[in-house]
Amino acid sequence: VCSSDLSDMDFYAAGGQLAIKLMATHVMEVSSKPHPGGPKEDAVGTFNFWWAPTVPGNRANLSLNYARDNWFLNWRINWIDGLRNIDTVNDPTAAPVIRAIGSISHHDLSFVYEFSERLSVVVGASNLLDRDPPMMAQFGQSNTATELYDVFGRRYFLRLNYKVL
Repeated sequence: VCSSDLSDMDFYAAGGQLAIKLMATHVMEVSSKPHPGGPKEDAVGTFNFWWAPTVPGNRANLSLNYARDNWFLNWRINWIDGLRNIDTVNDPTAAPVIRAIGSISHHDLSFVYEFSERLSVVVGASNLLDRDPPMMAQFGQSNTATELYDVFGRRYFLRLNYKVL
């Protein structure tokens, strides 16, 4: 696994402060044995319900934070690389229901207002664009990799924070 963290890039704009954080990961190898005594197979960038882990080759998270006085805005993007069905990688003549899925990104947005050092309110939305998880057909009842993808759809939230000093 190779990863990069470009954090704490701060800029001053429109009377406030803009912070940009990018974290990216590239998986170089994930080996798995589909059959006892058989050869190892590289499963990076593939999906298969029966024996291979679902491991995208690339993932990235971008966070943009803007702060001005007592107001804060956070926009987060979670990007997941596309995957190929490992059955078609090993046997191009195989006819699975889903041969490949494209990359996907989820957007989260939140606003914070701090009334004091101890009291703040947060309002926002997760999966703002209401992206459905990709269908993988071989994944039992969920039909997707629930460990990777947002299966709940768009959600709104309101939170009141109180810090006990």
